[in-house]
This record gives sequence, structure tokens and C-alpha cells, in this order.
Amino acid sequence: MSDMSDIDPDPAMAVAVTAALLDAGRVAAAIGHGSALLAGAALLATLPASGTTRLCCGLALALWPVSGWLALRVALDARLFATLDADEASFTRFDACLPALGLYPSQPGPRPLPLRCRGALRLWRSLLAVAGVQFALVLVAALARH
Repeated sequence: MSDMSDIDPDPAMAVAVTAALLDAGRVAAAIGHGSALLAGAALLATLPASGTTRLCCGLALALWPVSGWLALRVALDARLFATLDADEASFTRFDACLPALGLYPSQPGPRPLPLRCRGALRLWRSLLAVAGVQFALVLVAALARH
């Protein structure tokens, strides 16, 4: 049986799938934001709360800037993958714009499209993980109250 990870996907399909997955990151971002807001409300509404409740809610709130930053990066990548053509030239032109706009100190070296997709999806998975942890912390805090 062959290893499917050695097969390079069709560039247009890889970009389309990456863009769709990144766009779905909006759901994870909403879960992260909602969890942080619930944690903040729980802290305010349940004073004095148990140590577990305070700890879990505090951690969920502390993760909010992380989930917000990841949500911003995933949303930007989603838009770029949906907008840019699935050819190396399109991404090379994008790379050339980064230092011109002051977003990158120098022009990044060439990166193949599959590597770009994997990097974007690594951000997406990080967002899912942080939002999942925030949600779990709020759930534990709610269960600790009873």
C-alpha cells in the first residue's frame, strides 16, 4: 500500500480545500470568543466562586488574546487562499508585496504551494486547539459550580 502523503495534490484543489478549511475557522473563533465572554460573565456573576471555577475562567480569559490572534491570522489566510490563483507566480507576487507594505522585513524565500497549505493549516489547527481548550475550561468551570 502506498503512502498518500508522498503524492502532490492538484494545486488548484489544494488551494481550494485549504481556503475552505480556513474559512471554517470562523466557527472555532466564535467558540473561543464566546467561551471567553462566558468565562468573564461567570467570574463577575458568581463572586465568590470556587477556586476551580476562578482558575478555569481565568485561564479561558487568558487564552482569549491567543485565540483572537490565531483567528485573525486564519481569517487573513482564508481570504488570501480564496483570492490568489493556485500558481507559484501568484504567491511569489504576494511574497514581494509583504516587505513593500512593511509586513515582513525582507522578501521570504520561495516556498512550494503544498508547504504554504500545510503552514496555513497548522495555524488553523492551533486555533481549533486553543478554542477547544477555552470551551473545555468553561465547561469544567460550569460543572465545578454544581
